Amino acid sequence: MTTELRRDRREKQKRQKQRQQQQQRRRSSGGISNQIVVGVFVIGAIALAFLGARAAGVFDPAAAAFDLNSSEFQVPTGTTIGTQEPTHNLEHGGIVIVYNNLTPTETDQLKSIVRTLMNGTYRKIILEPYPALTDAKVALTSWGWLLKLSTVDQIQVVQFTRSHYSDPNFAPEWNVQ
Repeated sequence: MTTELRRDRREKQKRQKQRQQQQQRRRSSGGISNQIVVGVFVIGAIALAFLGARAAGVFDPAAAAFDLNSSEFQVPTGTTIGTQEPTHNLEHGGIVIVYNNLTPTETDQLKSIVRTLMNGTYRKIILEPYPALTDAKVALTSWGWLLKLSTVDQIQVVQFTRSHYSDPNFAPEWNVQ
């Protein structure tokens, strides 16, 4: 009788051990698949964060350090900056700057100038590459005005913006944000 009980006990222990091993296998395989799912999620979150930071301009070069109120950027009285054009665009007084065939350094310089302007009072500026621009490297437009430049000229860009941004004499809805 005691032999039978020992045998039963051993069998019972053996079955318990087998159940524990099966449960461990289930946990470990579920753990690996869970780890894969979490890993994919983390990688996706990092990729989205990187793309969001890139779109926000976090990785762009810092804005140039120059004083917009310096005397070199003042537009002398009676001076005309750009050529007046009979066009119907930019009625809210903004500035559009397009460029083509710039070197990476020139592109970074132009972006830096625009960021500096936009960090100040000139919020309505659009900067875009424009492959159809063939007779200049940079063109600035406002309501009725156009200035074409053969290179990135910080002084000309700032002066054009100061002269024609939200100009109540030309832009019919200059005070609209």
